[in-house]
Formats: sequence, structure tokens, C-alpha cells
Amino acid sequence: MRNLEKTDNGKAQLDRRERGRFPAIGWILRVYSFWRNLSVRLKLYLMVSISLISFTVAMVYMVETGKSDINQLATVLYNVTIRSTSDLRDADKSVQQIMLEHKNDVYNGVTTHSESLSKSAKAVVAEVGSAKKELDNLGVLERIHDRNSSQTLEKLFAELNALLETWSADITKLSDALPSEETLDGQLAAIGTAFSQITSSLESYSKENIDAAEKEARRKERFGFVMLALVVAATLILASMTTIHIVSILKKVNRKLSSVTEGDLTVAPDSVYPLDDLGRLSQSVDTTVSDLRRIIADIASNASTTEKAMQAVVAGAQSATEKADQVVSNMNGMSTSIKDQSTGVTDTSRAVEEMALGINRIAGTTSQIADDSSTMHDSATHGLQSVSSLIDQMDEISDAIATLESVISALNRRSENMKQIVANISGFAEDTNLLSLNASIEAARAGEQGQGFLVVASEMRRLSDQSKQAAQEVSRILLETVDDISHAGDLMHRSVEETRLGHDSADEVYDVFRQILASIDLVKNQLHETSAVTEQLSASSEEVAATMGELTSAAASISARAQTVQAETKKQKEVLSEVSHSSLNLEQVVTEMRKSVDSFKL
Repeated sequence: MRNLEKTDNGKAQLDRRERGRFPAIGWILRVYSFWRNLSVRLKLYLMVSISLISFTVAMVYMVETGKSDINQLATVLYNVTIRSTSDLRDADKSVQQIMLEHKNDVYNGVTTHSESLSKSAKAVVAEVGSAKKELDNLGVLERIHDRNSSQTLEKLFAELNALLETWSADITKLSDALPSEETLDGQLAAIGTAFSQITSSLESYSKENIDAAEKEARRKERFGFVMLALVVAATLILASMTTIHIVSILKKVNRKLSSVTEGDLTVAPDSVYPLDDLGRLSQSVDTTVSDLRRIIADIASNASTTEKAMQAVVAGAQSATEKADQVVSNMNGMSTSIKDQSTGVTDTSRAVEEMALGINRIAGTTSQIADDSSTMHDSATHGLQSVSSLIDQMDEISDAIATLESVISALNRRSENMKQIVANISGFAEDTNLLSLNASIEAARAGEQGQGFLVVASEMRRLSDQSKQAAQEVSRILLETVDDISHAGDLMHRSVEETRLGHDSADEVYDVFRQILASIDLVKNQLHETSAVTEQLSASSEEVAATMGELTSAAASISARAQTVQAETKKQKEVLSEVSHSSLNLEQVVTEMRKSVDSFKL
């Protein structure tokens, strides 16, 4: 986050420097910032409006351009036909002028024609040929027909050329070979008729084509405006439907992700999903929230069970520690009694040497030893019961720890499932990001028409980034939870091992106590025998001395074993203290885990 802030600050400083250096860049950045802060709905409406305005302007321009082209075509056609008609009429006038000159020569008695008359006739033929060539270049000779004769313009020009050739040849002949005036007048009338047919056909064709072009222009104009209205209506309807659909889906997804970020997993899934990419995105978000809610609920349930089990373990460890303290106290008393017994046996040995000085003192000492043996027997019996109770407590602790270990193993498995789900969320985010990138590429290819989809793709990329960040946050919490659970598992393994060692030590203490009881019973029997044979001490001093030697050895053995039991009991107490400490640590870990889970609202 700090790196991002540094990057943003550096970018802002660079933008300020660029604005100061180039004012146009500053305006561009302001417009971009304003556009970026607009809502998705407004962006879509603006893009659709810009597209419609551009389409309208283009359509109007195309219609006006078509009208201009048609008018230009009509003008060209009109100019060509008018020019051809004018050339033909000029040729007709030239023919009339040549006929007047010919008649004037005949009237004046001129027998030879001037060269100017021949040149004028050839000029008429050339002028008609030029008009035909111009119409041929326009490509209308075969398309134009005479209304009366239904002949094409090509045939009419052919007939006119034939008439002109004949007339030109006849009118330039000498007077003796000159045709009659009636023949020339007939040729002139035929030429005039041909000129009239051609000019009338050209005028009719020009008028019809100009009318058709104007009609086609009006039809295209009406069609263009109708299509413009239909396209505008369809675009507005589709844009409104698409905008409402996209904005509604994005609002739902944003609301659900915001609730998940705040720890609220009670978001209800949609009943029906669209079949497009946004529908699949919404369904994926609902599935992810549902799976996350189920996993958090399982963790909460297991955490509660684990916490209760740890409380039972802590209580059992504290009880075992208290009982271990009692065992240590009893062992201290027993050790003191054994030391006293050893002192008494030593005194008895000395008394044997002085047996002659006082049998009564021996009897009193023997009675005292018997009383001490009874006390020792009671203490050893109580210690044996305490050790047996300690073993039972250790068995309960072992069972509780085994249960807790299985619960922690289940938590580990649940954590692995949660890791997989978080990985799926990251995959969905990456797929969504890839889809948005593809959409951006396709929108860039589409040009201005794809700007709307480019904005949608940017929004999808931003949502996918938010989904990925949320998945990373959940993954981080899961990793911390898994680490805590793993630490708890290690503590539980140590507790199991230490409990097993304590159980073995307690078994050894139990065996030692049984040996102590057996030894005490042996001492009691020997003391009874000593009391029975006190009257025979005078005659059996050596036997009594031997017996007292055995008592001394037994006392030393009992003292050594009592010290061993005391040392083992202290070790057991230390083990129980470590178990209690580990249980408290594990209980704290489980409590922290439960608090983390309770932060989610299920």
C-alpha cells in the first residue's frame, strides 16, 4: 500500500509538471479525471449518445452527399444532352444555310459551287459526328429510343449520317449532274425530320433521367431518415436494457463483496442468474460466499468443541498437579518415618548388645517400632491410592488430548479446503480479469462503437481486482489460522509425549509403593516375631542380633526406595506443570481462533 501511495504521489507530481509545461495535457488529464469519476450508467449513456449523434451526422451527410451526387449527375447529363442538342440544332441551321446558298447560286445562274459550300457540308457532317461521339462516350446511344419509331439513337444517327452523306454528295455536284430541287428539298426535309427525332429523343431522355434521379434522391432521403429513426430507437432501447442489466448486476456484486469484506456472510444468493458473463460472475460470487459461510461455521463449531476440550484438559491438569503435590507431601512424611525407623533399628542393635541391661527397654522399643510400622503401612496405602488416582487422571488427560488432537486434525483438513476455495476465488478473479482484457481488446478493435464495452471491461477488471484483494486477505487470515492450529498441534504432540512419560513414571511409583507395602508387612511380621521371642532374648541374643541386622538392611532398602519414589513424584509434578502450561497456551490459541471466527457474521 505504501508503494502504491508513493507511485500515486510520483504520478501526481509528474502530472503537475506536465500540466505546467503543456497546458493541453492538463486539460486532457482533467477531462480524463472527470470521465473516470462518472458512474457506469452515465458513461454508457454518454457513449450511446455520442454514437447516435455521430451516426446521425454521418447519415445526414451521406444523404446530402447522395443528393449532391445525384444533382451533379443530373447536371452533367443535362449539360451533355443540351450541348448535343445544341450541336445538332446548329448543324440543322447550317444545313438550312447551305440550302439557301445553293438556291441563291441557282437563282444567279452559277454553274459551279464554291469551295465554301463543300467545306460547310463537311463541317455539318463533322458536327453531327462530334455530337454522336459525345453521346457515345456517355453510353446512351443504345438506351435512348424514339417514341414514335422505337428506334435507338444509334440507328437514328446512322440514318442521319446516311442522309447527310447523300445530301452532301448531291449538293456539291456540277449543275449538269445536280439533282432537281424537289429531290434536294425532300432530302432537306428528311434531314430535318431526323434532326427533330434525335433532339426530341435527347430532350425526353434528359427529362426522364433527371426526374428519375430526383425521385431516387427523395426515396433515399426518406429511407435514410426512416432507418436513422429505427436505428436510434433500437439503439436507445438496447442501450437502456444493457445499462440497466449491467448496473444492476454490478450493484448486487458490489453490495455482496462489501458485506463479505465487513465480515457479514448472511448475504442471500439470487434465485435466478442471467446466462451471460455477468450472470456467471454473480453466481460465482454467491457460490464463494456460501462455501465461505459453511467453512467459517464449521471452524466456529470445531473451535467451540476444542475450547471446551481444552478447558477439561486444563482442569484435569490442575487436579493432577494438586494430587501430585499431595503425593510429594505424603512421600516426605514417609521418608521421615523411614529415617526414624532406621534410627530405631540402630538403637535396637545397640540395645541387643546391652540386652542384659534391660529386656523391658527392648520390649518398649519393639512396641514403638510396631506402631511406626502401622503408620508407615497406612501412609504407603494412602500413597498407593493417590498414585492409582493419578494414573486414572493421566488416562483421562490422554483421552482428552487424543480427542483434541483429532479435532485439530479436522481443523487442518478444513483449512486445506478453505485454501482450495480461496485459490478458486483467485482463479475466478484472474479469469474475470482475462475476460475483461479480451473485452478491452475487442472493444479497441471495434473503434468508437466499442467504447461502451471498453468501459464495462474496465469496471469488470476493477471488480476482479477487488475480488482478488479480498481473496488475498482471506488467504492471509487462513494462513495465520493454519499457523496457530499447527502450533497447537505441536503443543498437543508434546503434551501427549509428556503425558505418556508421566503415565510411565506413575506406573513405576505404583510398583514401588507395592514393594514398600510388602516390605512394611514383612517388618510388621518380624516385629511380631520379635515381640513373641522377647522372653527368649537372653538365650537367643545371637538370633536377635541377626534379625536386627536384617531389619537394618530392610530399613536401608526402604529408605532408598522411598527416596526414589520421592524423586519420581517430583518429576511427575514437573511434567504435570508443563502439561498444564501447554494446555493453557493451547486454550489461549483456540480462544484467539474462536474470536477471529466470531468476527464473521454467519
